[in-house]
This record gives sequence, structure tokens and C-alpha cells, in this order.
Amino acid sequence: MSGTSSSDKDRESGKDIRKRLPRKHLGSFDIGKRDVASLFLAAHQNQDPELVALSAASMATSPYVFFQGSAKQMANDLAQQSDTGLRCQLIGNADPRNFGGYGLPGREIVFDAVDFCETHEGPFEWDVKRLVTGALLMGMDRGASDRQARKLASIAANSYLDAIRGFDRESMLTVWYSQLDDDDSVAVWAESGGARTVAEVMRSAKRARRRTNQHAAQEMTKKSGSKRRFRRKLPLLEPISDLLSEADAARLRQAVDRGWQAHLASLGRNRQYLLSRYQLVDLARLVVGVSGSSVRRYAALLVEEGDVNEPVVLELAEVGSSGLQHHVPTVSYDSDAQRLITGQRMIQATPDPFLSWLDFADHDGTERTWQIRQLRDWKRSLDFANTGERGQTVFMKMCGWALARAHARSGERHAIAGYVGRNSTTANALVAFADAYAAQIVDDHRTFCAAIAKGQIAVPHADNE
Repeated sequence: MSGTSSSDKDRESGKDIRKRLPRKHLGSFDIGKRDVASLFLAAHQNQDPELVALSAASMATSPYVFFQGSAKQMANDLAQQSDTGLRCQLIGNADPRNFGGYGLPGREIVFDAVDFCETHEGPFEWDVKRLVTGALLMGMDRGASDRQARKLASIAANSYLDAIRGFDRESMLTVWYSQLDDDDSVAVWAESGGARTVAEVMRSAKRARRRTNQHAAQEMTKKSGSKRRFRRKLPLLEPISDLLSEADAARLRQAVDRGWQAHLASLGRNRQYLLSRYQLVDLARLVVGVSGSSVRRYAALLVEEGDVNEPVVLELAEVGSSGLQHHVPTVSYDSDAQRLITGQRMIQATPDPFLSWLDFADHDGTERTWQIRQLRDWKRSLDFANTGERGQTVFMKMCGWALARAHARSGERHAIAGYVGRNSTTANALVAFADAYAAQIVDDHRTFCAAIAKGQIAVPHADNE
């Protein structure tokens, strides 16, 4: 193959993988019955029982919400299947609900993945299978017929495949700097969904620009004399002064403050200059999302010295392990914090400038590592109720494109393009997998709800709110 480029060789190596794993085999899945309650409890061991109960209650509401909260279980299921071996940095939880908009430092809004708790290196198809299955289950959850739900799954699969083929032809710099901002969303994607979709994209952008960190601070805090403190907004927000004894709350504040000061010392001078002007004044326990609701989180209130009218709210989220790391043993990181931050920086077009981590002892005395990020950063999602089937189609196309860009940035894009090919075989196999796995999720959800009814899995009582 004299004179053949390295990208051509990579494509050929991708095609060669079909001999070991034909593309139609991507559609195979057969696990059968399993102890869903035990698997859930094992995945949440050593986590806060109260938060685990909240997560269980959320997951019981529908098969799709159950799917959102079971990324670790799906990683275990996928690891039992043959894989391509074509590696990239996986999002790990590439469910459609993990895609949306967020603000860049220049204050544009881009569309991308937004949460990276499960990120890890692994076979590219694991992310794609989760996206396509999530598309099918999301359609079912929103009342789509079986045909319509499968169509959404097919759209997500084909969007990913079309995009990875496109990135195969681009230079690495072009891939690296590609992003989907508001203008592109309207010009390239939303207009194909009709006037209602364009209008909803514009409305969601307007809503997102109101969801600033400053808006969060004003909404979540109140002034008491010359001080500013968190409000009590159960079950989502509980000041540590209400949650803990006075002594324990003071110890926690001191521990966070020490961690914060150590964190500042590790920053470059520009960020250090900015953040050192703020001091920590309050903490509150924070409950957010479904998939991560059993993770310990705090909201940290910082104010510029002498000015309580311009507060900043940061989210401190406990960094746990990824469900993928036990199944990709050849990859190791110095810590889960390094795994998460490195993965997010590899995948996202422009990560949150506040993104980092610190260490401090929680109120129970246990030393933990915590991710730092802005609580809100113009994060948004589209309201599909206002866009109809055409709007959902546009959203799934955007998700597929964003996932392909993530894989093209961090993985073997030429080999992936060579493996998936240009005909419908890969897309059909991915939809077949989604069909089979969605049926498994529906069965698992039914078993999960039965376990709650039997008291095997705890959920909060209504009178506890």
C-alpha cells in the first residue's frame, strides 16, 4: 500500500474489524432476567441513603426515567457483548436528556453534552447504543407510537453516522473547533423542523439567557441584614444550618474554605486573581437531576468582599467512579476527578472556565473529592411539547451530531468511519439493539417498581417533604 495515507490505512483497519464483528451483530442483545433490586443497591452502595431513596422514587416514574438513572447497569450489559475495540472518550451517559445548551465565556450558547460523571475511554458504539436507545424510550415516554419511537431512534443513529463520516473528511483542527451554536442551530437544524421548531429554539435561547449564575444566586438566596444566605427550598435546597448541628455546620464550612483556599493556590494567576476576590459565606445541600440525584452535592455561596449584591453560586458535586472503568481495565487515571475533568475537556467544545476540583472532608468526617462548576451557565433544553414530532426529529439530529463530534475529537474517527460504512447496515443494527434493550428496560422498570412495593428498595414517604 505504498503512498497510502495514514487515514486511508485507518479506514481499512476499521473495515477489517467487520470480519471479527460484522456490523449486523451490533444489533444483538440478550441478557434476560436479573435481580434488578440488588443491582440498583450495589450501584448505589456507600451513597447517602436519603439521596438514593430520592433517586429510586424518580426512576420509578417511567421506563425512560429508569433508563436515565441506570447508566452503570447499561455499561455492565454492554461489556458482556462483543465490541469493536475502536476507542474514544465516551460521554458514558449519552442519553438524549444529557444534551442541551450552555454558555461560553463570549456568551454564545452552544449545544453539547452537559454532564460527564460517567465519562471514560471505551468502544465508540457503547455511547451510540445508549443515545439510540434513549431516543426510542424518550419517544415512548412522550406518547409516540412504536413506529414513531423507532423513527426517532433511526434518526439519532443516522445523524451520528452521517456526522462521523463528515468528520472523517475534515482536518483535526476543523473537528476540534467545530461547535453547534444558536445561529447554526437555526440555520442548519431548526429550520428543517418548521416555524414551531425555530420559534422554540429562539424561546429556549431567551430562557437560557435568563438562567445565569446571577439569576440563580438571586433566586436561591436572601439578604438578612448585611449578610446573604441560602433560602430553604425543600426538597431541592437545604441550608446546612438547617441540615446539621451548629458545630457540624461550622466544621463543614471550615473544611470547604480550606479546600477552596488550596484550590486557589493551584490556579493560574488570571483565574486566581478573579476568584480570590470572593469569599465563601454559606453552603446548602443540593439535589438535582435523576441520574445524579444520589450523588452528594452542595451549593456554595460566594460574595465579593464588601458587596453582597453580586453573589456567585458554585456547585460542588462529589466525584464518584464511572460504571465504565471496571470494563476498560487498560485505561487508568490518577483519580476520578482527573478522569472526569480530562474527559469533559476532551469532549466539550468549550468547558466551563470554573471547571476544576477540590478536596475536603464532608460533615461526616469523610474526605471526598468534589467537582467545581457554575451552578447554571445558561444551561437549557428544548421543550418538545411546543415543537411536535418535527421538533423532536431536529433534537435527535443535533444529539447525533454532537456525539459524533465528541468521538471525532477524542477517538479513531477514520477507523470508525471505515467500520460503519456508507450503507444502512450499521443504522439498522443500532435500531435493532435499541428495540431489544428498550424491551429489557421496560421489564426491568416493572421489576424495579415491584421491589419498591415490597419494601426491598426505599423511597421517601410523602409526609417527609
